[in-house]
Amino acid sequence: AVPGVRDVAAIGLPDAKWGERVHAIVALDHGARASEAELIEGCADRIARFKRPRGVTFVRDADIPRTATGKIQHGLLKEKFQSGALQERQMAGMDE
Repeated sequence: AVPGVRDVAAIGLPDAKWGERVHAIVALDHGARASEAELIEGCADRIARFKRPRGVTFVRDADIPRTATGKIQHGLLKEKFQSGALQERQMAGMDE
């Protein structure tokens, strides 16, 4: 676990070279601050290079869709991201 991260989901996005690349959707704890670089670097010793996110989008926890049993709806999350429906936080750690 990375300190300050409340929730995270990974989605696959198109990549010209590899076909698909990992992108992380991250919700931070109330008052926590983090940068894209810090989070990607934090994965370096835990996740194989090809599985590490190449980008990070910060969102409110409520923006990560879940089923009634609490499982992340990755397909819906990817659709929301690609359509621009996710409300990206302007500053990582900014509380709304």
